[in-house]
Amino acid sequence: MESTTSYCQFVLWNSSDSTNVTLSSQEMDKEHISTTIKDKLMRGFYISIACLGMADNIMVLVVILSLAKMRKKLTSLFIINQSVVDALTAVFLLMTTILPADGRVYRTLADDLYCRLWVTRLPLWLCIHCSTYNLVALTLERYLSVVHPIKHKLMFNRFKAVLMVATAWFIAALYSLAGNMPTVIIADGLCKMMVYKSRMSMKAKGIVGVSLVYFIPILMLIYCYSRMVYAVRATVNYFSFHLISLCLVGCVSFINGMMGSKCGHNFIQITE
Repeated sequence: MESTTSYCQFVLWNSSDSTNVTLSSQEMDKEHISTTIKDKLMRGFYISIACLGMADNIMVLVVILSLAKMRKKLTSLFIINQSVVDALTAVFLLMTTILPADGRVYRTLADDLYCRLWVTRLPLWLCIHCSTYNLVALTLERYLSVVHPIKHKLMFNRFKAVLMVATAWFIAALYSLAGNMPTVIIADGLCKMMVYKSRMSMKAKGIVGVSLVYFIPILMLIYCYSRMVYAVRATVNYFSFHLISLCLVGCVSFINGMMGSKCGHNFIQITE
């Protein structure tokens, strides 16, 4: 309805000058074609990333699960969960790209759930947040193993590892639901997202989001890995140093990815 009104205003505003109407129509067509091309390129990019992500993480799962010696290691539990979460992230990225939100009129309870769960991409963001917190849990386990090996051997066990993994899922689900649900409303048959009662509430949401998903995890990663590198260099343990290097590469990828994901939106919320 809004696009029809805009089109009518456009025609009436230019009705006195046919040349302006022609030129403006051509510009609109060019802009529409440019937008369509960009959308197709982005869809292709997301589909490619999703397929690569699924293949990569499934390969990691197959390798770890096929080796009994690796399955018994506590670290492997975190790596398995990380691969499962990242594979699910790729699946939901593929699904939301191939099956975007339709133009339905939101009236029923089913439409309300569709808006809050699918249009907002809640499963995708939940997996992204869980990936962050599981990476922190993995880092904490490695930190205890390298810096405090005796305490790790005496106090850390499989139950505590499972508890840390479950906690990562719980925090991710809690943050995703608490962050998305209150800002989604159904009005006039439309699904509206990021609706805030005031500018202050929007800034508060941005500050909390940046802190919980970005700054606090990064500070914890920096502290743990700096201590681990120092401890490994002191003991000259090549295997531990190699494992820490691989985890550190994953953490750098996390920092780079979060800068371009929802964390960027949280920064915008704070600065607006």
